[in-house]
Amino acid sequence: AVTTIITKSEQWPQTYEGIGTARAPQGAILSVEEPGTVSKIHVESGAEVQAGQLLVELDTSVEEAQLDGAKARLVLARYEIERLKPLRDRKAISKSNFDQAEAELRSADAQAKSLSALITRKRVVAPFSGTVGIRQVNLGEYVAAGRGIIPLFSSRPIFVDFTVPQVLLGTIKVGQPVEVSLSESTTTTTGKLTAIDPQVNERTRNIALQVTVPNEDGKLRPGMFVRVSLERGAPIDVIALPASSVSYAPYGDTVW
Repeated sequence: AVTTIITKSEQWPQTYEGIGTARAPQGAILSVEEPGTVSKIHVESGAEVQAGQLLVELDTSVEEAQLDGAKARLVLARYEIERLKPLRDRKAISKSNFDQAEAELRSADAQAKSLSALITRKRVVAPFSGTVGIRQVNLGEYVAAGRGIIPLFSSRPIFVDFTVPQVLLGTIKVGQPVEVSLSESTTTTTGKLTAIDPQVNERTRNIALQVTVPNEDGKLRPGMFVRVSLERGAPIDVIALPASSVSYAPYGDTVW
């Protein structure tokens, strides 16, 4: 039995198929700048947080008591300055006495600001919006300065990094659409090419590209392996034949 078809010209897109890695636009392991004991945890592992949200607090009872004392001395120093101003204007006191009172005022103000900054450094605040990972401390645990407390990553949108051969550099441009899909899924999402590395890798002769994907459904996570499809030119005209119409002879390289 012989089957025949009528061939016709079709337009096939020119695409480059590659693999890439999803990467968070912003990510960090948040830590504290001062040592202390964990007194409050305001977020659960895996929660969505907003920029500026308080996540973890260390015990600051001693610093807060010292701050109250510093504020009291600051108020007293201000009262002293107000009391001495009329005396200075009437030249009833020496300039050195008034200068000393001003110095005490600045010293009290600096001490209050220093204690306020110390209390702030014992609080972990989200520097950007994103998803927190698994927290690495518990209530009542003593932590040293600089120890990682909780990871935070942003993934909406998310970056996808991949490379292409340098010969394709002239056919791609920033802003063009790129199809991205998970290796185990046939569902694709469209991203936008947002960056082209200015330097070509000397060993592989490849150039790195960056795609920004909205990732509104959150399916892409940092570190994931993905497939990318990039258009590398205008569609070309071809005459398509079914694969079954092409066969090879048992011996030799003859194509029938």
